[in-house]
Amino acid sequence: MDDIEVFVAKQQSFTSYVLYKILAGYFIVALCVYTLVLMVTYYESTDAQQQSAAKLARDFEHSLREAPLDLSDKAQLQKQLAPLLDNQESLSNIVSAAIITQDLVVPVRVERTETDEIESGSTYSYPLPQAGSAAQLVLTVSGLGIKHAVVQQALHCLFFLGVQMLLLLLLLRYLLNKVIARSTNIMMRELASLDLNQPQPFQGDPRLSRFVEYQKLMASINRMLHSLALSRKELAVLNASLESRIHEKTASLEEKNATLIELNQKLSILANTDALTQVYNRSRFDLLFREHVELAVRHQTALSLLLVDLDDFKLVNDRYGHQVGDHVLQKAAQLLSDKVANQGIVARWGGEEFVILLPYYAQDQAATVAEELRIALENASFEEHDIHITMSVGLAELARGESAARLLKRADAALYGAKDKGRNRVIQAQQKIGESR
Repeated sequence: MDDIEVFVAKQQSFTSYVLYKILAGYFIVALCVYTLVLMVTYYESTDAQQQSAAKLARDFEHSLREAPLDLSDKAQLQKQLAPLLDNQESLSNIVSAAIITQDLVVPVRVERTETDEIESGSTYSYPLPQAGSAAQLVLTVSGLGIKHAVVQQALHCLFFLGVQMLLLLLLLRYLLNKVIARSTNIMMRELASLDLNQPQPFQGDPRLSRFVEYQKLMASINRMLHSLALSRKELAVLNASLESRIHEKTASLEEKNATLIELNQKLSILANTDALTQVYNRSRFDLLFREHVELAVRHQTALSLLLVDLDDFKLVNDRYGHQVGDHVLQKAAQLLSDKVANQGIVARWGGEEFVILLPYYAQDQAATVAEELRIALENASFEEHDIHITMSVGLAELARGESAARLLKRADAALYGAKDKGRNRVIQAQQKIGESR
């Protein structure tokens, strides 16, 4: 996996950055000036030394014209010429002076010094025609004078440049901090009060407004603010439009969803309930019946089934018509549903027959419920014709290992038993449970 490098920019003040740049530039310029000054000092010192040596040679030659010397008398020569050398202040660093001819070397002055001082010094040779055609004045001057001059000049330059640089940096730091801090504070206050809905042009620092660069900077900032304000307005309009469209779409979707839910509910009702009585139809009951039988078998719980038939219902249709008969069916189904409520499931089995499923009800408990339903229907009155009907009930409880079909068959047999025994009664699996009086 490739390594990911994260670069974090170091924080640095603008003032320090500018000062570092100015210091670097000033240091380079100062170094060049420093080198140039030292070179000029060196060449001036060398030139002055050379001119002094030439003047000393001219003085020697003048002395020889006024008082000819005997080169063979070394003591007299040294005694006569030594004061002339001592008076040359500019050549106080003379290491040695001698007059050289073809036959001899006459040392006029010899200073005890170090070898490296002699090696770093300069030697000057000047002809002396008055002392002979081959005579020469040879001067050896120590290089310490030039070194001292250069070092002294270097120290002066370093001191001057250091003080100058320090004062310059302090002044620049003060001015930059003052200008930048003031300008920054003004811009921060303007930014804090900025309203993109109604942007005001940036004014900036009045003291810097006379500079062309600062004017261009303010103009660029104002153009950017104007562009941001326009973009904000366009974005607000676009957001409002999108929100309106989203609201419309949401409302439309909610309306369609509500319609779809309503249609699904109606479809579910149409698919699962009887259109006339509004109780479960036979298809839905078949599904629920199988599920409850499986649950009762799995959990070994009680389950009872009631088959209900309205007695002599055909006579109601024949006497009062099918419309009244339908109304009687509706009222009978509503009565059964209200009485059973959440204790069980009521469905229309077909024609004037109903089926009631009572989960967790044993046979004796179901018989009690069945008898209550029979009595309630017998005492009920329908329509303005004061119609009274009764019902026959066949009851069976799910036995261990029994199938749904077998339970239904036993309940149906009990129903036929109730009809055979005179109707208006509850028969429980070949056992007579109750009879109307």
